[in-house]
This record gives sequence, C-alpha cells and structure tokens, in this order.
Amino acid sequence: MSADPTVDAETTGAADAAESAAGGGDGSEALPDTALSFGDAPLLSAADVAVSFGDLDVVSGVDLRVEPGSLVGLVGPNGAGKTTVLRAVTGAVEPDAGTVRLGGDPASSLSAREVGRRVASVPQTTNLSFDFRVRHVIEMGRTPHLGRFDAHGTEDDAAVDAAMAAADVERFADRSITEVSGGERQRVLLARALAQAAPLLLLDEPTASLDVHHAVETLELVREFVDGGDRGAIAAIHDL
Repeated sequence: MSADPTVDAETTGAADAAESAAGGGDGSEALPDTALSFGDAPLLSAADVAVSFGDLDVVSGVDLRVEPGSLVGLVGPNGAGKTTVLRAVTGAVEPDAGTVRLGGDPASSLSAREVGRRVASVPQTTNLSFDFRVRHVIEMGRTPHLGRFDAHGTEDDAAVDAAMAAADVERFADRSITEVSGGERQRVLLARALAQAAPLLLLDEPTASLDVHHAVETLELVREFVDGGDRGAIAAIHDL
C-alpha cells in the first residue's frame, strides 16, 4: 500500500503556530524580488502523481495545487512520502504516472535552469562537505539566473545580501559551511533558496534542526514570503 501524505491548502498548523507564538513577522527585512508571473496559471499543479522505486509504491494519487499567495502544508508521518512528492515537483524524480506543471507548463518540458527560476527548494538534509564559505553557498542560489560564463552582478549581490539578512546568517557569512551547526546550516540553505528569487518555495521539514526561536522566525519568514501575493510555498511537516 502506498503512503498518502495529506495536503492542507492555504495555511498549516505550523504557520498558525508561528503567528500565535510571535504575532507574525515584522517585515523588517526585504526579501529578494521575483520577476516571474504566470497570468492565471497556478504556480504548481500536480494531478494523480504516482512514484515508485522498484517494486515499492511510495506515493500515488497525489493532487496538489499552489496558487500565488498561498502556503500549502504537506502533512504526514515520517516515511509517508512527503520528500518524494517534493522531489517529483522539481524533477529530481520522474513520476510513474500523473502530471506536474510549473506556471502552467509541463515540468518535464522545462530545462533545469528554467525549473530553477520557477521553484527553489530547502532540503531537510544535504551533503555540503566542501570547504565553501557560507556566502558562496548562498550565491549558488543565483545560478539559474546566470549564463555559463557570467559573473555575479549588482542584482545578484543585492539578492544574496537580502536573503542573508532575512535568514539571519550575515554574522557567519565568512565561515566555512563545514564549521556551522546543523541549525545554522538549515538557515544557510533557506537563504540560498531565497536568493534564488523563484516564485515557488519548497521546504522539507524546515524547522527540524532549529531551536524554538529560529523555528518561529523561519515560519514567520515563509509567511512573509507568500503574503506579497505573487509567491507561494509548500512546507512538508510531520510535527504540528
């Protein structure tokens, strides 16, 4: 039997917890802007998506829709297939059945660079074993906006600066990514996704490694991200 993560559209208990705990974000840090607009098309629409690995059916019959201005909760216990759904959205895994559209276009028809302009991800875990400075990791979020031999310009630097300020990672920007704590690394990955300036943000257990203070700040930041009206987010969570 395949797992069935529950989709709760518009808002989640996690987002509500952020508001009740701290009264919502104060909007003191501007987020990087996204210039993409898809008219009346949703940021994401997935219909009857199924994914299996070998003989194991991981998820099936998944329907998902994210409109601009909405925060969608992908809720389920560990092992329910939430991460697999998010990976199917980005094209990291190919669905066995069903369709995924980003901004109205089939995800399978888009190049990796174009997918990166439309959706940014914050993974639950990642292997960053190279000795990159934190700022360099965040600058990687600008890759979809650059040509193969392009250098970072003023707009890229501004997006990185804004993302670092929003995620509260400025003070260790020059440290090696291998020297920061698990919670700090999670915030660096959030900053990298924000610097990407995509209209759709995917977060896989975004508060799992964070202390209470930064967990609340992260959820406030996600709420601020979608409240502008032209962006949306999906947060996979198991602990409400």
